[in-house]
Amino acid sequence: MGLLDSFKSKGVLYLANKEIQEFGKFEELEIDKKNKTIDARLLLIGERESIDINIKNYQVVNFNGKDFLQFDSIKITREWLNAIANKYLRDKLGNLRVEIPSAALMIL
Repeated sequence: MGLLDSFKSKGVLYLANKEIQEFGKFEELEIDKKNKTIDARLLLIGERESIDINIKNYQVVNFNGKDFLQFDSIKITREWLNAIANKYLRDKLGNLRVEIPSAALMIL
């Protein structure tokens, strides 16, 4: 990993942690632009063990003036969280999409 990639990775981690600070903290966050995948390790508040999250085939889309991360699949190592994420996002919203801050656009 080059110096620029290392700097970007730290910036991504900082932004991501700022967004979720009331729920937990990302311990690791890897974004593979070429393969359009995201791998993350997250420690939720009140939990003793981290969870792993894998997102495949992501893209950034704009919908009604807001930026979203849309993806084909998400897998979370806690089965109940995996079920909630997939059921809520796909069944309630009709897709796998979450809103992202504008600052994330330059990284994704």
